[in-house]
Amino acid sequence: MKQQNITAAGDWTKKQYRLVDRFLPLSGAPLEWPLLLTIIRRVAPQKKSVAELTREALLKEYAPAGVLVDHLGNICYVHGHTGLFLEPAQGYYGLSNVLKMARKKLRRDLNTTLYKAVTTQLAGESPLLSVKRNGETINLKIRVVPLLKKASMDQDFYLIIFDQRPDQKAQPVLTDSIAESINPLPVNRELMRINHVIETKEMELSSLNNELETTRRELEISRDKLNVVKANIQASETELLTLCEKVDESKDALQILSAELFDARSELEANQPVAEIITPELNPVREELATLKNEFILMNQTLDDKKEVLGKLDATPNTTADWPLAVDLKAVGEPEKELLFNNAAEFQAAANHGYRHDNEIKSVHIPEGVEVVKRSMFYKCTQLETVTFPSTLKAIEDFAFYGCEALKQIDLNRCKVLEVIGTSAFEGCKSMAGLVIPDAVIAIEEAAFLGCQGLETVEFPGDSQLEVLGSHAFKDCEKIKSIILPEQLKHIGISCFYSCKKLFEIHLPRELETVGEYAFFGCNALEKINLPNKKIVKQPGFSIGFPEGVKI
Repeated sequence: MKQQNITAAGDWTKKQYRLVDRFLPLSGAPLEWPLLLTIIRRVAPQKKSVAELTREALLKEYAPAGVLVDHLGNICYVHGHTGLFLEPAQGYYGLSNVLKMARKKLRRDLNTTLYKAVTTQLAGESPLLSVKRNGETINLKIRVVPLLKKASMDQDFYLIIFDQRPDQKAQPVLTDSIAESINPLPVNRELMRINHVIETKEMELSSLNNELETTRRELEISRDKLNVVKANIQASETELLTLCEKVDESKDALQILSAELFDARSELEANQPVAEIITPELNPVREELATLKNEFILMNQTLDDKKEVLGKLDATPNTTADWPLAVDLKAVGEPEKELLFNNAAEFQAAANHGYRHDNEIKSVHIPEGVEVVKRSMFYKCTQLETVTFPSTLKAIEDFAFYGCEALKQIDLNRCKVLEVIGTSAFEGCKSMAGLVIPDAVIAIEEAAFLGCQGLETVEFPGDSQLEVLGSHAFKDCEKIKSIILPEQLKHIGISCFYSCKKLFEIHLPRELETVGEYAFFGCNALEKINLPNKKIVKQPGFSIGFPEGVKI
């Protein structure tokens, strides 16, 4: 009886577990049963409910194939059969990108539709496309629907739907009501007509959107041109005012000379009888005049020697600051003029009338204590070559050195408290080769260095406080190759680096908030942009003007 119980227990154990056949060791060592015993648990398949079977059949029959991606096109989830639209791409598969896996005929339209959805955060669709499968042509549209951040998501996702057109979807199997399927009801015909009208309106709306985008870009270009024209008009008005002032001064001087000439002529007519009597007495005076002429020649020779000494003094640094008065070398026969001022008061007094269109000035020394260079003070002094600035300078106003084509050297690095460089302050200074912006400068205003075609290097110190680069600030500076902007910079204006043809690399700071449209338009040599703040890429218009192939 006991033996029967043992056998029954063994049978029950075999029913509960199955022993997997293994080779036993020959050494006679004790068996390690946990290694030889394998437990296999049989789980019955879970039965689906009627509702789940119905939902699965409907999704399989009517839901289009789709792919969920992030903003870079990396695939996060695939729904349905996508083999007609996607194919595996060559390479390592750590992360799949839908743009690489798309078939060639769909790749361009998929790329365009996804880019529009990412930049505008709005749903969009591609034009009607055709794909051949087994000799049959299938029409489809690619739709992209943004799924923006919610409580359950930590980033934006975009659902790409490959929507086959209704006239190309698989036809259902005909039933007994064949006549009803072939001859649709009037309501179905009306729905088909309405769908056709809706598709026509959608195509017209897409065309209107494209025209609106083109018109908007043309408007921006026209606005840039208008700003340039406005700046030219302001410069012309300033020049016209200067000419009017000179004309008025010339009229006053002409009237004075006319009055003096009339008085001299009247006096000459009155004294003519007396002159005939006094003429013999003038001979001794003529002899004395000849003697004075010889002395004047000797004085001229002495003056030439003094001019040589003065030239040597000009070459010696820091000698001009001790001169008592402003010196005009042209008054002693020199074809060039150097402006020296004794103190800030003399400079401010000269600023009231300015030196506009003075083509004889070669160099300017601004004394210590001067805080502001007035508006249009040296406007179009085309022969001006060097300017020495004081350490007390705080602002250079609009058009201060506009059109100084020969200006080669400016030492702004000495200006430790300079905060503002005004509109068109150095516009058109074609001979300027290098530029160092002081660290105290907060704003470089519109068109400050526009058209400085000889400018090759622009440096910002490590502690630069610059926050704003105005519109057109370095436009048409064709020789700039590389520039590292300061970390405090927050705003870059419209067309700031427009047509900087040799610019191949630029570092954009981490604190940057906005980049104006067409900021880098025409920078055909641009290969790399260092952009730590990736969020700015999503700003509308950020990439406008970037050449193709640029690395961000």
